[in-house]
Amino acid sequence: MKQILKSTPLSRKKRMKNMLYVLLALCLILIIRISGIQFVQGAELKEMAYLQQTLDRNINPKRGTIYDSTGENILAVSASVETVSVNPRKYFKK
Repeated sequence: MKQILKSTPLSRKKRMKNMLYVLLALCLILIIRISGIQFVQGAELKEMAYLQQTLDRNINPKRGTIYDSTGENILAVSASVETVSVNPRKYFKK
């Protein structure tokens, strides 16, 4: 017959204590890694993010002239501008 092993309260406490140590070690490793990213690589990553999120492009949208239905009156013409910007807070409200 198979022998059934009963877990004693002492062994259960020992397992829980070991699991606590493992969890604390993992949390400590995570905190060290996050600190390294924030304090050691922070300036470099900030600059990389800025360069990635802001870039200059030449946009030449030549669309032509827009006339009314008779084809005689000009409603709109293409125009070149130096900059185009968008303020997302103005258009996307929570």
